[in-house]
Amino acid sequence: MRTLFASMVILASFLTSQNITFQNLDIPVEINDEIIENPFFGGFNKPRIQSVDWDTDGDPDFFLLDEDGFLRFYQNEGTSTTPEFRIQTSRFQDLPPAGWFYFNDFDQDGNIDYMTSHPEESGHLHYYRNINGELNLLGEVHQTDGSPVINNSFMTPTFSDIDNDSDSDFFTGNYAGTVTFYENVGWDDNIPVFQFISATWQNISIIGNLRHGASAIQFIDLDGDEDFDLSWGDYFHQSLYIIWNIGNAEFPVMDIFNVIESFPEEDPVITAGQNMPGFVDLDGDNDADLIISVLSGSFGSQLVNNLYYYENIGSQNNPVYEFITTHFLGSIDLLTDTSPELADIDNDGDLDLFIGNGFEPTSFPWTGRIHFLRNHGTQTQPNFIEENPSFLGTNLGNNLSLDLADIDADGDLDAFIGNSNGFILFFRNTGTTENFEFTNEGNIESIDLSGHSSPALADLDNDGDLDLICGETSGLITLSENTGTAEIFQFQPPVLLQEGLFTISRSAPEFVDLDEDGDLDLLTGSEYSGIAVYENTGSTSDYYFTQDLNLVFPETGLNTTLTTGHLSQSTGLDILTGLSTGGLYHLSFDGCVDGDMNDDGAIDVLDIIALVSFILLSEALPELGDCTADMNQDQQVDILDIIILVTQILSENGIILFHP
Repeated sequence: MRTLFASMVILASFLTSQNITFQNLDIPVEINDEIIENPFFGGFNKPRIQSVDWDTDGDPDFFLLDEDGFLRFYQNEGTSTTPEFRIQTSRFQDLPPAGWFYFNDFDQDGNIDYMTSHPEESGHLHYYRNINGELNLLGEVHQTDGSPVINNSFMTPTFSDIDNDSDSDFFTGNYAGTVTFYENVGWDDNIPVFQFISATWQNISIIGNLRHGASAIQFIDLDGDEDFDLSWGDYFHQSLYIIWNIGNAEFPVMDIFNVIESFPEEDPVITAGQNMPGFVDLDGDNDADLIISVLSGSFGSQLVNNLYYYENIGSQNNPVYEFITTHFLGSIDLLTDTSPELADIDNDGDLDLFIGNGFEPTSFPWTGRIHFLRNHGTQTQPNFIEENPSFLGTNLGNNLSLDLADIDADGDLDAFIGNSNGFILFFRNTGTTENFEFTNEGNIESIDLSGHSSPALADLDNDGDLDLICGETSGLITLSENTGTAEIFQFQPPVLLQEGLFTISRSAPEFVDLDEDGDLDLLTGSEYSGIAVYENTGSTSDYYFTQDLNLVFPETGLNTTLTTGHLSQSTGLDILTGLSTGGLYHLSFDGCVDGDMNDDGAIDVLDIIALVSFILLSEALPELGDCTADMNQDQQVDILDIIILVTQILSENGIILFHP
């Protein structure tokens, strides 16, 4: 009994925590005179994309895999003729990182299964079966002799029922420019079994720019003759190859003598190379439109404008592709390594947006930029319009990270900029609160970190002036205490903020009072390990940060940075995260308070009555959220949740059931 009550007290301490979810608010964003359709989709560097009607509502959703290896899910909340995509997660069902993926109903049970690369042996295949909407790993894919099916990790393979026997065969490219074919021959332990047939299937030989390279392939019946033709993107080719099947559905014959070398023929795609083709009916007119993602090849790296959309204005039997856009899905995309900052730079009561990035090739040498987007809306209905793509200049270094704070107590915001060299540049605002004017005062003395410095200004010791806290390449978080005054700063040489407080690499701190207890808590981004949360269990003048493992952020990719603020009428905190793919994610606390069953803002005996009714009578309350009733987050609502709710209410009224 003592253990039970102790557990209840511990659990009750986390009841006011909130879920952190992706936001899909329609916030207008305009960059370079262009309206960004879906500004917070994360940006794309090397996007592998596939359309799947995952929610079986009759319209295509999209899965996307980028350089971090995690599978993003963009759900179509529109219709089959008018799609409207929303990001739901950046790590679908917590699947491990992968180099490629393929969704297909392999077992023909009406559910879409999942094939991907083995997380440790990237050349092997892992098979996940869809059981009631959950992807369950069944194991590695083998041949009839027990040896693994092999795919070169630099190739993007595909599956197709090439012989019309109602199962999906496996195809992958080779560096020699040929195609390897594994025939699907049955099942073993509910995992499809394949048999190696040929490494030179149909004698196909693709030589792009006089060289062989990595490939991304896809089968599609392009001419409506009921057999599968082959579309091919190659590392050494700027367009797409099309190899026609002049055989039939049962016996393919690939026409290797009349290969289309530039596709679509009406208006060929031309990119940096290694184009991944995808075909999907996006407008509901019963023909396949064309989506091309650029993985980048021998002609350079195409880190923006790398999702092409061609609409099929012909028919399924006679396709005619009309170019629509190079940035399908739409997203803020500033090449690489974005770092956002929200601040009211013009003192008009709403938050403006600043975004630093890794580099821009518009001038030599390639240096980073800070993009300034002024909020022309309001605090609760922002409208961000880019006003300056080179805020504070073009000679600031690479991988820029900005923090704005009033360091001299004159009422306006000054600027601190970290860069890849590990320095902190200081720009004093010599203008006014409404009209800024910055003067470059050089690097902050005595600060030369290991690289990728990421500054955050905060009064951690409650002495009335702002201290300088920095993340860096090593993952450490350092403190440069301000021993001056609120008007004249004097930063001491950096020391560890706290022993044992670090990330694996590229720490990026952000301070905010998450639990509204009057002191500053710590969020920190990182290179590989996402966002960590540290509660300040000390006080406003004597901080001590303890990691909170109960508050978990969604996966945010590589080189995560973050900024916080309020961007809507919701009382929840908004969080913008930057990441390696050049875009931003918009996260927020969903505002759902554990235990507030009747949504009246208080947790009391009325909530106990409502929870009991919910359990005994299965009476769902209006807009009942997942976190509202499931107090212990065990995915079910039962008597334990009632006990925890009672414990929470009694403890808040000074009644302690158990003293440890």
